[in-house]
Amino acid sequence: TAGLEAAGEVLVVWVLPDPGEPRSVTGRVSLNGRDAKTLATAVIPAVPTRFELKGNRPNPFNPRTRIEFALPTTSRVELTVHDLQGRRVKRLLSGSVTYGIHTVDWDGRDDVGRAAASGTYFYRLQAGSYHSVGKMLLVR
Repeated sequence: TAGLEAAGEVLVVWVLPDPGEPRSVTGRVSLNGRDAKTLATAVIPAVPTRFELKGNRPNPFNPRTRIEFALPTTSRVELTVHDLQGRRVKRLLSGSVTYGIHTVDWDGRDDVGRAAASGTYFYRLQAGSYHSVGKMLLVR
């Protein structure tokens, strides 16, 4: 709740969670205690509380998989795919990413566009000082 008084009038704005819509709020305005108007519902993006590499789906996959991760703050992110020998196969993401829950698809191709062979691959998320690794299986 926020209030503003000017020229003897009081304007009050309430912003409350909307019980019918998860992750959204509804605002109401009152002028001198009289209900003046309901404001539009606004969707509030989810803000994760910690860095997390959530995994990939489907796993095993063919021809593509989706990797999901969460960022509690805007961060410099690098998401890469590596083979069993640790060689980078594909850079999926590199740059600044805003907070929230994100997904990135991998189509089973390397950095130059060649189809990767069937086998086990690792995906690595580096976000600031956080890093985590997941394992996936490509079946052609």
